[in-house]
Amino acid sequence: MIRSPRLLTTGAALAAVVVLGVVGASPALAASATGVSGSASFLNVGTTKQQLSGTVKFTSTYTGSYTVKYDVFRSTSSTKTSPVKVNTKTVFTKSLSTKSATAYTYGPNVSTCLPGTTAYYYWIQGTVSDTGTGIVSFSSPVTALTKACTSL
Repeated sequence: MIRSPRLLTTGAALAAVVVLGVVGASPALAASATGVSGSASFLNVGTTKQQLSGTVKFTSTYTGSYTVKYDVFRSTSSTKTSPVKVNTKTVFTKSLSTKSATAYTYGPNVSTCLPGTTAYYYWIQGTVSDTGTGIVSFSSPVTALTKACTSL
């Protein structure tokens, strides 16, 4: 069977166009967030309705979605030894649709608690993850509170 050189050229050109079209149409790849930080602070300290406020900030490195998750921990030591998870709810979680090079904030998430009789150091710790494999863990600085809450 004899093939026409014209058909071979046309077929090769078509294959090249399809390959270029697929490469050019690929979406932005997922990537780890940058500048990830968390903070925990107390509001209404000393009242019967103290409130712990948790906030997570990060900068998106691609256009896509990120999931932010964190828990609240406490310790009797400022060095975070023997941490105890104190939020009784499920982990604080939010999915965010993002634009590249844009800063985002999750929170403040406020939880009310009754004051206890012991001083504790509180912090939040969790992750910011993209839709792929970019996961960034964070742990906020501690916040000391006298007669602090034992649960949230």
